[in-house]
Amino acid sequence: MHAFINREILSRSQGGDNRSYGSVFENIEAKQNAINSLISKVIRKEKNIFTETVSKPNGYSLSQNYPNPFNPSTKISYTIPKEGFVTLKIYDVLGKEVMTIVNETKQAGFYEIEFNGESIASGFYLYRLAVSLSNPLEAGDPSVSSGHGFIDVKRMILLK
Repeated sequence: MHAFINREILSRSQGGDNRSYGSVFENIEAKQNAINSLISKVIRKEKNIFTETVSKPNGYSLSQNYPNPFNPSTKISYTIPKEGFVTLKIYDVLGKEVMTIVNETKQAGFYEIEFNGESIASGFYLYRLAVSLSNPLEAGDPSVSSGHGFIDVKRMILLK
């Protein structure tokens, strides 16, 4: 674009034709506005695609924490496609509950939690995501086999 502008100015200054410089710059400005409009449409379209992908998860998922092993903090990500009561708990290798990170109703979407393990000892831990769509008391209850929930467990290692 800049090369085009420079050529136009140079040809006019060397006695090209008798048109005013104003019309040349108006033409260039119109073309630049058209390009900017096209670029903004493409950007809006890409944002809409990205937003749609993030805002409408296809299913439940619990991702592996990152980094793993970690010291002292790690990130745990999960997605839920429908509103539900979510519990995310940390357990030691003996199955004893160490900490509850999430225990509330969440809207559909992608979530990322930062877990800080400063207050617990080094070792292997499990984290468990349970989602119930109806009753908070059923969240993570394996005896409720209505098929309307989700449970998943992952392992993580804390090294100090």
